[in-house]
Amino acid sequence: MADFIYDDQGACVAWIVNGEVFSEASKQRIATIREGKIYAPSGELVGHLQGAGLVRKEGDYTPDAFTRLLNEG
Repeated sequence: MADFIYDDQGACVAWIVNGEVFSEASKQRIATIREGKIYAPSGELVGHLQGAGLVRKEGDYTPDAFTRLLNEG
C-alpha cells in the first residue's frame, strides 16, 4: 500500500512505497525515506515527513530541496 506526500497547498506531489519516494508528475523514484526523513539519491537530507503526509523542514513550508527533486524527477 502506498502513502502520499502533499505540498503546502494540499496537492499530492509524490507517493511512498516500501521506503521509496516517487514523483506524482514524472512517476520516477526521486528519494528514499529513513526514520521519517527524506533523502535525495545523493544522500542529501531534503525534508522530514510529518502527520498527514506533509513534508516539512523547519516551519510550515515544503523545503526547497524537496521541491527541486520534484522538478528534476
